[in-house]
Amino acid sequence: MLRVMAFVVALPLGMQGCASTQVYGGDGKAVGSSIAKPLLGKIEYSGNPEYLPRMLSADTGIENKVIFRYSYTVSYEAPNEHPLTVFNPLLMLGMSKATDTVVVIGVLDIVKEGTLLKHYEKSLVLKKDKTVFSEGETLTDMRRKGLMLVRDHIDSQLVQDRAMLAPQINAE
Repeated sequence: MLRVMAFVVALPLGMQGCASTQVYGGDGKAVGSSIAKPLLGKIEYSGNPEYLPRMLSADTGIENKVIFRYSYTVSYEAPNEHPLTVFNPLLMLGMSKATDTVVVIGVLDIVKEGTLLKHYEKSLVLKKDKTVFSEGETLTDMRRKGLMLVRDHIDSQLVQDRAMLAPQINAE
């Protein structure tokens, strides 16, 4: 009996920090730090430059007729916890008390002289189950992670499509 009680007490202590964020919609591919030669054009994006795909570069030369329009949306679902949840004895055994969800959608349109050359869109869902003992990522951390993963995914698509895009972008 004493061993069972010791196990029941030790189990929640051993589960601390077990909360991890699951990513749905990712392909597991990451773009390395060495990116192919960037595509040049006018960039229409007003957010944090860290989230802009790295394959895009602003053309500082003569007016470029190619426009890169990048945008993203982020939505959160962090349900309120019911006050009576604290009386649930299963929480001491590591049962989840809530799930935080962050949905990130990134969109890149490549436009030349008013004609859409290529459209890229990537969406990811990041979920984290919260327990009494978990610390894990905050919603801000999950948002940043999602935006970086979306950026990297679009970058990898741009690298794959570069041979096809470069002549269309650079043709006069």
